[in-house]
Amino acid sequence: MGFRTFPLLCPLDEDGLCYRGFLTFQDQEFLIGIDLTQNSHSNNNSLKNTQLYFCEELKRLTATHKNTIKQLLEQHSDLESFLIDLKELLVERLVTKKQSKPLPSPEYCSFLIAELDIVGWDKLESIDHSLKEVTLKLSDSSGRKHSILVSFPRNYPKAAAVVRADLPTPYSIPQNHKTRLKDIVLFFLMEFEKYKDFWHLVEDVDKHTWVLDPVKPKRSDLTRRIFLGNHCSLLIKWKIEDPRSVCKWQLFGAEKFAAPLRKNLNKISRIWNRNITTRENFENTLGFKFPSPQNTSQSDFEIDCAICYIYEIEDGSIPDQSCNNLKCGQSFHKSCILEWKKQLQEINSLYTKCPYCNEGLIFHGSGNKI
Repeated sequence: MGFRTFPLLCPLDEDGLCYRGFLTFQDQEFLIGIDLTQNSHSNNNSLKNTQLYFCEELKRLTATHKNTIKQLLEQHSDLESFLIDLKELLVERLVTKKQSKPLPSPEYCSFLIAELDIVGWDKLESIDHSLKEVTLKLSDSSGRKHSILVSFPRNYPKAAAVVRADLPTPYSIPQNHKTRLKDIVLFFLMEFEKYKDFWHLVEDVDKHTWVLDPVKPKRSDLTRRIFLGNHCSLLIKWKIEDPRSVCKWQLFGAEKFAAPLRKNLNKISRIWNRNITTRENFENTLGFKFPSPQNTSQSDFEIDCAICYIYEIEDGSIPDQSCNNLKCGQSFHKSCILEWKKQLQEINSLYTKCPYCNEGLIFHGSGNKI
């Protein structure tokens, strides 16, 4: 027996004595289990002996309403009507819980307003309804926009604020009871200046190449995977302590295309020029300009995996393996190839057969591994 009112609650047996599923309300789903077995052995028509199993969140919501729920079970003889009343109780409890959140004190509000007056309201990007989280938008000396999220404890400023920002390395804000919002802003403005040259080099790559990964780069990302053509790509990683030094690199692609590229890349440390950008160093070493949005189309490299027929899978991976057969050249996700190898029982082999043409397929990236 199912319930039209509760479609996510399903019977576990043919007699309709045990149920498991979800109660949905307030855009939330709560796991519940119901056992009516003890009622079937009683002459009482009520649900008095029903066993209820709640998820942790439901347990917290009903902690002070156990007697009320017990009374509801005694009053009802059919499960659906009981569940309707239970849902009404839980909705009321959830609304009360949301409304019972304490508001900030007038002293705290005045203090926060004074802090923002000093920092500048033009830097305020957003503030939550509880006034406990503030997002500030800051600009470095190169005009880049940065957002920092500041979370204030109830006893701020006696307790330190928690701050999150997108930076390439971990940071530690020197805070004490005298630290104010203006001190936090000043700290991050100084931090942003440390990475100015690194971001300049990364932005040059982003602007003048097709970046395969990460799809949506963050300020904290130290790597870029660049499309080279012929199903080949290059993964580079900067040294954050010296971003103009020689980058680590890793080459992906069919060996027949990758071999001459690797031969040139192995010379890169000898000809590296700190006075030009990372992109220009790699282009000079390889002897050609990278494909870019200015001279190629995105469809030139967004080739679906020949096994799962998808370009970007759930973990963010894109096809980075290619068949060595020049007449084939199919691309694959590494995870799809590994799964294919399992089916062929070739787990310990560095090679497997291409599902399309039966050629050897190298699935490891080659080069200066990152």
